[in-house]
Amino acid sequence: MNVSKKTFLCLVGLLLTFVAALLAVAPGPEQSGLTWRLVQLGKAIEMYGHRHDGRTPPNLDALAEEDLLGREVVDYLARRAIYIAPDQPRSAASARAIMAVGDLAGAEKKVSVLTGDGNVVHVPIDAFRAAAAKYDPHNNVHTPLVIETDADGNLRVVVPPEAR
Repeated sequence: MNVSKKTFLCLVGLLLTFVAALLAVAPGPEQSGLTWRLVQLGKAIEMYGHRHDGRTPPNLDALAEEDLLGREVVDYLARRAIYIAPDQPRSAASARAIMAVGDLAGAEKKVSVLTGDGNVVHVPIDAFRAAAAKYDPHNNVHTPLVIETDADGNLRVVVPPEAR
């Protein structure tokens, strides 16, 4: 099969463009480490709920004490994330409710967020900060912030009316 030089260069250009696009949206090394640990946290919260009548753990240490999450993961998350769904009925959190958030101080453009369904999404930091400023966790602990997708397909953080 004979491929012209022009066709070959075009294919290489497309491949380089594709790789550059992937690198632009890929999380950095620190964010991917945090993402992996947040996924592990989601699994541990789910297992804890099965053992404790559907409740979320009161703190991250409870997960290590029950051998649901390694101590090194708990220590890492204690430094790099905020667990915002302690000691709640698991049924109160929708699939898109925020269970934990990556370090806001260390985030530049996006923050890693663990949702109620165990997925980790990367939300624009400004959207998260704007919603968090309107949220009063002392008024309604059982109504967490929620992730939604707007009409343009962008992720946004929403404060349910009952949590304002």
